[in-house]
Amino acid sequence: MPYVWRVLPVLVLAAAGVAFSFTPTTLVIADGMAASNAGVSSGLASSTAQIGGALGIAAFGAVDAYRRAAVLTAGGTELAAAEAGLSAAHLAAAGAATLAVLVAAITFPSLRPRRVSAATPTPSAAPT
Repeated sequence: MPYVWRVLPVLVLAAAGVAFSFTPTTLVIADGMAASNAGVSSGLASSTAQIGGALGIAAFGAVDAYRRAAVLTAGGTELAAAEAGLSAAHLAAAGAATLAVLVAAITFPSLRPRRVSAATPTPSAAPT
């Protein structure tokens, strides 16, 4: 039962953070590029995601290793150390994902359709 109460909520929060950060980032990158540069922007987005994933694994792996070592040094069992290390790493990942969601919500443009006010001129047909 510890999984349901300790690990699952953190995994769900981390997954939500990833979903709400990668999708808007990809949309912003694709929307801001000309069609002739679509391949370059797609490749850059994929490369950036891979590098970010590698850095995330390194950072959260370090959190896991540090917490495991602390528990083992204090005389804890291997199982307790593994649980403490993974819990710390998942909490750190959830914090990073939450931060990513907040940054995305604040900085990315809205994807909602813009209302056209009466004062906004509409493009007229080109003269023939």
